[in-house]
Amino acid sequence: MGVEYAVGALNLDQTYVNSLIEKDRDKDRRKFEKWLSEPIEMYYVIRIIPAIYISYNLPTNINSEDEAFNFVAGIARERYKKCCLVLSRKEKIFLRKMVRSREGLRLGMLMRVILI
Repeated sequence: MGVEYAVGALNLDQTYVNSLIEKDRDKDRRKFEKWLSEPIEMYYVIRIIPAIYISYNLPTNINSEDEAFNFVAGIARERYKKCCLVLSRKEKIFLRKMVRSREGLRLGMLMRVILI
């Protein structure tokens, strides 16, 4: 039971209903894309334990993406936790906790996610 059932039951024009649905989706998509591109203050998130995350504001003296990255990478190293640097609503950098290797402890795999 979906839109098709309602269209048939109410004897509506399927093409017209589909055009209304598409207009509604376009409106929502434009609204979401506008929200997505609004600037935000960078912040970071630390994974405390699985499913428990805490977000923090960056210190006020951090002004660039590189400074923010180095700051959050330092936290990931010191606390042995997974962290995420949120640069914008579209762009995030995930840092893994420290991992052991032959060379000793090092920062784990990095992943940069950009929504398009």
